Amino acid sequence: MKLSGAAGAGLLLGTFGFDLMPIQKAYATAPIYTEETSTICPFCACGCGVFACGDGSSTVTHVEGDPDHVINKGTLCSKGSALYQTGNQLPTAAELATFSSTGVWPTGKRVTKVLHRGGTGPKDKWEELDWTTALQKIAQCIKDARDDGFDDGNMRTTKIAALGGAAHDNEECALMRKLYTALGMVYIEHQARI
Repeated sequence: MKLSGAAGAGLLLGTFGFDLMPIQKAYATAPIYTEETSTICPFCACGCGVFACGDGSSTVTHVEGDPDHVINKGTLCSKGSALYQTGNQLPTAAELATFSSTGVWPTGKRVTKVLHRGGTGPKDKWEELDWTTALQKIAQCIKDARDDGFDDGNMRTTKIAALGGAAHDNEECALMRKLYTALGMVYIEHQARI
């Protein structure tokens, strides 16, 4: 008891020598947000409640956990705390007005078209593809890898692996698992288990 009382008194006395004015000035000049929107964090399957705060434009200035949410009760993990960075990838009104025909916002924040880089060409040369061509290329790559390493005796392939993301819900995971099993895949993992 004496030791804890002495430690508390030492901590109390140690705070008297600090000037709190710089901290008070920083809080006084901090930008105040004008809009608060309740949303859900998209980074994993937990579904934590989040307040995304903005200044009235399309920019998110602050993110905090929803203290009344049943899952996270106001806390956020490191990914959820950095959610404002994802929100700020959206184009501003000025960027929308000057949208480039190349499919990239003028600030280079977000790609809006499928870009493909061939394995034999230069590393900085990107080819623009339409969605039909891109999906056909993906399907052909999966088929070639499966056929190349398919074991007829065991009805499986070890040339393809799958890693699920934590943003998938149970129904999506069940459908993907059925697809992977139909392809004969044996290396199936999920980010939430790792």
